[in-house]
Amino acid sequence: MKKIISVFAMAGLVFFATQNAQAQTEGIELGLRFGDNLGNNVGIEFAMPLSSNRLHATVDFGNFGVGATALYDWQFPFAEGFMFYPGVGATALLGSVFELGIAGDVGVEYQFPFPLTLGVDYRPTIFFTEGSHFGNGWGLNARWRF
Repeated sequence: MKKIISVFAMAGLVFFATQNAQAQTEGIELGLRFGDNLGNNVGIEFAMPLSSNRLHATVDFGNFGVGATALYDWQFPFAEGFMFYPGVGATALLGSVFELGIAGDVGVEYQFPFPLTLGVDYRPTIFFTEGSHFGNGWGLNARWRF
């Protein structure tokens, strides 16, 4: 029961954060993230602008189950088309065990003149369930801008 409530709480948080930002739809991005995220190998990425920063979410799949991460990223352009972003948020994994934690995100991405964004990031995570422990992973992402 605790697992089900936690999953619904995470889904509600992402839903309400997204609903709050619906007025600004320019620059929405959707794509894939490849790399180690919650022990899984591939994820679906979503990014939505929130004034000068953004909401950045991933739903990932793999051997360890289904995971979801919702992050708030601060964006810092540093060269033509390049963006540096640190972020923080919540993460959850539902599989053979349930994991809930706080995730960080540090990355660099390049926005091509056509609507494609490519990037690399690092996500350290502190888990609080099933015994507190630390996880991390590097990832490559490709997102299409709408």
